[in-house]
Amino acid sequence: MARGLTPIYLSALGLIAFLSFASYYILHQILSEQVKSAAVINVSGGQAQLAQRIDYFALELVAVDDSHKRDIIRRVLLETAKKMETAHVGLISGDPQLNLPGNPSDELKAIYFKAPYQLDQQVRDYVTQARQMAAEPDAKLGFQNTHLRYLLGRGPGFLQKSLDAATHQYQVESDAAVKRIQNLETGALGLTLFTLAMEALFIFRPMVNRIRKSTGEIEEAREFSENVVSTAQALMVGMDRNGRITLFNQQAESVTGWGHDDAMDKSFIESFIPEEWKENWSDIFRRMLAGEGASSIESPLLTRRGNQRIVTWNNTLVRDSKGAPSMVLGTGIDVTARREAEEALKLALDEQERSGERLRKEIALAAQLQRVLLPPSDFSLPGLRGEAELLTSSEVGGDYYDYYEVGGHRTVVLVGDVSGHGVASGTMVSAAKAGVNLLSTEGVADPGEILRRLNETILATARQSMLMTMACVSIDTRTGEIFFANAGHQFPYLRIAGEWIHLEAGGLPLGKLQKTSWPVEAFGWEVGDRLFMFTDGVVESESPDGEPFGYDRLEDLLRKYGSEPAEVLRARILEALQEHCRSSGFADDVTLLSVDYTEQIMGRATARFGVKDEEQELVRIAETFYRTRSNPFSPRIARQSMVFLAEGPYFDLLPRLSQDGIRRVLPRHQKLISRLGWDALLSQHQVQVGDDIHRLIPDSEVHRQFELTHSDDKVFVMQEVEAWLAEVGGVSPEHLDAVVLLLDEMMENALYAAPRDWNDKPIYAKGAQRPLTEKEMIRVDVVLGRETLGIMMTDNWGTLTPAVFLKRMSLHRMGMGIEAGVGGSGLYLMWRMSGYLQMRVHPKRQTQVTAVLDLAASVDPETDKGFQFLYHSEMDEVARNDEQQHTLY
Repeated sequence: MARGLTPIYLSALGLIAFLSFASYYILHQILSEQVKSAAVINVSGGQAQLAQRIDYFALELVAVDDSHKRDIIRRVLLETAKKMETAHVGLISGDPQLNLPGNPSDELKAIYFKAPYQLDQQVRDYVTQARQMAAEPDAKLGFQNTHLRYLLGRGPGFLQKSLDAATHQYQVESDAAVKRIQNLETGALGLTLFTLAMEALFIFRPMVNRIRKSTGEIEEAREFSENVVSTAQALMVGMDRNGRITLFNQQAESVTGWGHDDAMDKSFIESFIPEEWKENWSDIFRRMLAGEGASSIESPLLTRRGNQRIVTWNNTLVRDSKGAPSMVLGTGIDVTARREAEEALKLALDEQERSGERLRKEIALAAQLQRVLLPPSDFSLPGLRGEAELLTSSEVGGDYYDYYEVGGHRTVVLVGDVSGHGVASGTMVSAAKAGVNLLSTEGVADPGEILRRLNETILATARQSMLMTMACVSIDTRTGEIFFANAGHQFPYLRIAGEWIHLEAGGLPLGKLQKTSWPVEAFGWEVGDRLFMFTDGVVESESPDGEPFGYDRLEDLLRKYGSEPAEVLRARILEALQEHCRSSGFADDVTLLSVDYTEQIMGRATARFGVKDEEQELVRIAETFYRTRSNPFSPRIARQSMVFLAEGPYFDLLPRLSQDGIRRVLPRHQKLISRLGWDALLSQHQVQVGDDIHRLIPDSEVHRQFELTHSDDKVFVMQEVEAWLAEVGGVSPEHLDAVVLLLDEMMENALYAAPRDWNDKPIYAKGAQRPLTEKEMIRVDVVLGRETLGIMMTDNWGTLTPAVFLKRMSLHRMGMGIEAGVGGSGLYLMWRMSGYLQMRVHPKRQTQVTAVLDLAASVDPETDKGFQFLYHSEMDEVARNDEQQHTLY
């Protein structure tokens, strides 16, 4: 036996030696891979730092005046560009000196050579621009230098993002390579341990122990099999070739009531199978003995007391050592209780189906009765024509509309919505309809009285268990007056002279309190105007992503199709709603109702009523609240009165602020904001006339004013202001640079961006030399205070809108600040370079842009400054990122 074990032992030692060498090789590969990966990641990550150094030296080249320093900066700039180019080529093609392997993966090739990154082209263009910047003569150096603007615009933005993407991919691939080699090392270790186990098993354990163990296992297996047969929860019955029982386990005894000794040697078919099933069992027994395979059957089994149990049998043929059939083994499961439960369930389902059919018929009858209760959807009343549509989300809905005539010239129109839907809501609608019928009979036309009476009806019916909102309109077609009362319902819309307004009135829903009242508001309209009423199912219906249809979409449709026939308006709204929900049905009831004023029955008796616009209170939005809020603000909140109070950097919030139309942002902890005065800044929306620069810097000591007559005056103004401030003193060089940059951007916008035609297209090409027209005015004011410096640009175009400004700001946050053929960096740059930026626009009349610099602090373009855009219009303005980039409500 030792002679046989020696070769195995030597083979095992040889295998262990091989595996040890393999482990050493794998460890060496891991270290090599990590060294290469570290070099690649270090060089790739260093590219972003080189880009930042290039930006810094480019700015330093423009900022310094000393020619000797400029020569040094040029050399450093060229050396940095060379380093960036060498590292870039090494990352792609390899560089032994930098320990760069080259041969990038397909993913890295996509980043370097394919959209959206095309990093190879970006780096080459960036390096070219850096070299051209270094070669630029001193006379062409300035903050408006094309190469400088390219470097500052590309470096911090998309190039940085692309470099970060490449570095991240190198890191991912490095980790994956190391992980693969580590897996090989783990496998080698496992194989080594396995070999050691085999040595112990085959060399040091006596063979006799194995034989003894195997014998014991066989004995244990036999005893286990006998225990399984005896204690199994299935019936086990064995029959010899003559059909007599040779095996009868405990479960068979329990089910049949026969003991083991009593059942042994009995004929199974004769003793345990009912007469009508004996032939089937005999046929199965004969076929199994003939070797036709296993068989299954479900049949009754007789017990000792003569009862029958339903058993599912699986029969198997057992052969002896010579292969001859020796026993048919039947394994059975008692399914009597299950069959009885299935039968009971079938009876219950049949009864449920009958009950459901009766309930469906009753619901269908209730839905039919509800439809009968509603008046016709198309109606004509004295001086009015109306169209209604009610779609229920279930057979019986909770929405309700109605109308009736009073005195030949008064018409009452109601739209209501019961909380919930279904039969209970339908019952409430029936109660409301009964109350309306009584009011119609009595000729009640006062909306407040109508809601009071219906409130009593709903309270008596539901006893505060259900509520109903309702909008009630009473129309006098003689005078053109509309009287409106509202019980917690959505405000209707009224189209007057082509413009939509809200009919607003407050009040509790019906059925909430016994003693309450509903104030009546009066409005006026003319022949040709339109009233539109609806339920909350329109604005609250959600898309598959959970986005509600909302007021914005509804109001867009009203503006677009408001002058179309009522049936066209209804169809377009329903089409848009179905497209939004991606379904022809809705989760809530939907009701639309339009009333057109077609004819004045008698001469006007009184003047049109109107609603006085009350000054809205200031809405202060805390940053902590805004960051946790996901729902948009109501379009009915005037954006002019909303102020966002920033606790710190808020650059990441610019896209959301743009979407919500919030154009007033004041940092709470900036010293300049405190010096300018919180009360003064928060009340800026109440100011209509005068120059902002004197309100913001009331302690001004010196003041200069310039009026432009030609586009060439821009250079003169910048030079004059720079020389004047240098002469006055107290203004640092970095502040002077900021002043020149702000003046350049402000006058550039006033000369070329502000002049627009009626199609909102620029009148003048950017950079074109032109004289100002007789009616055109561009004025520049510069004010120097004790610690502040203000620059104000005024033009008489008034074309800048909050949406344009907010869009430019948000696009910079998303790395898309400059649009091809449009530009867009000027507004963003003014915000970055100023300490506080304020824009005041009187549409089509005047634009004032005021920038305030804090002379007590350094110029920091990286800090998020405060800004306010004050838009003075007769209508509330809501910023929208639509194609026109400005929308008025």
